[in-house]
Amino acid sequence: MSLRSRLTAAFLAVLTLPLITVVLLLRGGVDDEVRARAAAELQADHAAAPALYRAQQARAADLVRGVAAGLGSPLGRVFGDPAAAASFASEARGSLDILAVVSGDGTVLGTASTEPELLPGAVAPPVAEVVRTRASSRAALAETVVAGSSGSPGSLVGGFWLDGSFLSMLGATDVQVLILVDGIATAATDPSIGRAISPDWKPAGTLLEGEVAGREVVAFAEPLVEGLPPSRLAVVTYANRDLLLVSDRPSGSAVWAVVALAVIAGGVVAWMLSRLYTRPLDDMAIAARSLARGGAVGMFDVHSTDEVGRLASAFNEVLEGTQARMLELEASRDETRRYVERLGEALRSTHDLSKLLSVVLETAVAAVQARAGAVWLIAPSRVELSLKVSRGFPPEALDRRTRVGEGLAGHVAHTRQPVLIPSSGSAPVAAPWEPQEPTMLAVPLESETQLIGVISLYGRTHPKPFDATDLDTVRSLARQAAVGVENVLLHQEAQRLSITDGLTSLWNYRFLNMRLAQEVERAIRFNRSLSLLMIDIDHFKDVNDRYGHQRGDAILSELANRVVTETRAQVDTVARYGGEEFVLLLPETPLEGGRVVAEKIRESIASTPFGSGDDAISVTVSIGLACFPQHGATAQTLLRSADQALYEAKGRGRNVVVSSDELDQAPPSPVADDPGQS
Repeated sequence: MSLRSRLTAAFLAVLTLPLITVVLLLRGGVDDEVRARAAAELQADHAAAPALYRAQQARAADLVRGVAAGLGSPLGRVFGDPAAAASFASEARGSLDILAVVSGDGTVLGTASTEPELLPGAVAPPVAEVVRTRASSRAALAETVVAGSSGSPGSLVGGFWLDGSFLSMLGATDVQVLILVDGIATAATDPSIGRAISPDWKPAGTLLEGEVAGREVVAFAEPLVEGLPPSRLAVVTYANRDLLLVSDRPSGSAVWAVVALAVIAGGVVAWMLSRLYTRPLDDMAIAARSLARGGAVGMFDVHSTDEVGRLASAFNEVLEGTQARMLELEASRDETRRYVERLGEALRSTHDLSKLLSVVLETAVAAVQARAGAVWLIAPSRVELSLKVSRGFPPEALDRRTRVGEGLAGHVAHTRQPVLIPSSGSAPVAAPWEPQEPTMLAVPLESETQLIGVISLYGRTHPKPFDATDLDTVRSLARQAAVGVENVLLHQEAQRLSITDGLTSLWNYRFLNMRLAQEVERAIRFNRSLSLLMIDIDHFKDVNDRYGHQRGDAILSELANRVVTETRAQVDTVARYGGEEFVLLLPETPLEGGRVVAEKIRESIASTPFGSGDDAISVTVSIGLACFPQHGATAQTLLRSADQALYEAKGRGRNVVVSSDELDQAPPSPVADDPGQS
C-alpha cells in the first residue's frame, strides 16, 4: 500500500471514529434528558396528592373542632348511648364524608358517612373499621378530644374518603392518578381502567415502568401518607409511555445517513490532503534518483546544507520545538483537567455554596493564568453585589458589598455584558478597592431568566494581556458554573420554604414539631422549665366574613410581627400552628414567666387596633398556657394541655390568658356563644 493510501485511510479513521463516538454519546444524552424531563413532569403532578391529603386533614380538623364546639351538654347522652351517638353523628356530619363518636376506651359508638366513589369491584371497608385503624386508613381523618367535668369521655373523628372525589380535586389533565390500597387500585382519575393494575413495576431511571389496563405506562409512585409503607397506601401518577417519552431527536436512520455522508466527504478531503502532503516527497524522490543516476552526490545527506538539508534541519528544529511545546501543553492540560474535574465534582455533588464558588474561582484563575479574581453574587435587593470568594484582594475588601454599576464587577452586573480590558472601545474603571491591573476581564453569571452574579479576573502571571480566547474560556466556565450555583441557591431556598409559613414568615407546623421535641428533650436533660403558649384570634371568622380574607391575612401577618417583638431573638420560637392559631415556645421559662409574656402579648394586641384611620380593626386573642413538666412530660401532652387551656379561655369570654393549672379549679365552661366562631 502506498503512503498516499495509508494517509487517506488514517485521515478517514481519525474522522470516523470520533464522529461515531460523538453521535452515540449525544443520542444517549438525549435519552437521559428526555427521561429526566418526564420524571420532572410526573413528580410535579405527583406532589399535589400528598399536599391535598394534608389539606383535607387540616380541613377535617377544623370541621371536627366546629362539631365538637357545638356538642353542648350533657355529654353522657352522646358518649353513653350508641343510638344517641349514631343520631348525633348523622345530624352533625355536615360537609364531612365521615363522622364518628368514639368513647374514651376507643370503642366506636356511632358513625355517619357518605358512600365513597371507588372503582368497580372495590369495596369500602366499614366506617367503624376505618376509624379504629385510622393510622393506616383509606380516609384523611382528624380527631378532637372532648373533655368533660370528670375526665375525657371520648373524641370525635371526622374526615374525607380517599376516593374518586379526592382525585378529582387534584385537577391533573396530562397525567392519570390512582390510589393503591394493599397493592390494589381503589380509586383513579380514569375510572375505565377497572382494577387491572400490574404490581410488577420495573425501575427506569427515576421512573417506574409497568402496565395499566393493558397499556404501557411510565409512573411515579410514593406513599400517600408520610410514615406509611407504600405497600399499604400509595399514590401512583402515570402517563402513557409513548406519549411521555417522545423525543424530537431525528430518527436513527437519518442520523446514520448524515454520518455516512460525512464519511464520504471526509474521504474525498483525506485523499486530496494526502496527495498534497505527499507531492513534495515525490519531488524529493525524483531529485534523489536524478542525483543517484549522476553518481556524484549519492543519497541525500540530512546534514547537508542544500535544500533537502535545510528542510531536514528545519524539520528537526520544528520537531524539537514541537516536543517542548507538547510537554508544556500536556502539563497545562493536566492542570486544567484537574481543575475541571474538581469543578465538575463540585457542580454534581456539593450544596456548600462557599465551596462551590471557591472551586469556580480557582478553575477560572488557573484556566487563564490570572493573578487575582473574585466571584460576586447579586443581593436579593438586586441593587448590590456581595463579594463571596476572592483571591489576591486586599484584606479590607473581604465581605465587601458594592452597588450595581460601581467598578468592574458592578458595570458587568448593570449591563449583563462581558468586559475585556484592554479593549478597542470605552471600558469601565476599576473601583479603588479592586486590584489595579493593566489587563482585566469580567463575565456575568446568568441563569436562563436572571443575573446570579459576576466572575471578575485581574492581571496575569505573564506579560501577555487577556484576549478574546481567554474571555470565551471564562464565559464557557461561567455558563456551567451558573447552573450549579443556581441549583445550590434553589436548594437553600427550598430548605427555607419547607419549614416556614408563606403568609407570616414564621416557622410552620413541621418545624414546630421538630423544635418542640428538641426543647422537651433539652428540658429533661438539664432539668429546666419550658413554657408553651397557644394563641388564637377571637372571632376571626367574623373578621374574614366582614372585611374579606385579604384583610384577614394582613391581620395574621401583623399579629405575627407583634408576637415576635415580645419574644427573645434566637431563644424563643414562634410558629403558625394552623389557621389563626399560633404557638410560642419559651425555653427555660417557668409558669409565672410564661404568664407574664402571655399577658404582654394579649395587651399588645388588644390595646392597638390593626390598620389605621376608619379602617382600623380591634382584635383580641385568647391564650392557653402550659408548662413542662407539671402540665405534660412529652411534647404531645404539653401541646394538648395548652390546647385545653385555650379551649377554657374561649369559654371564659375570650381575651384572657388561662393556664393548665386553672383547669382543675374552674367548672367546665361553654366553648363560645356561637359554635361557628373561634
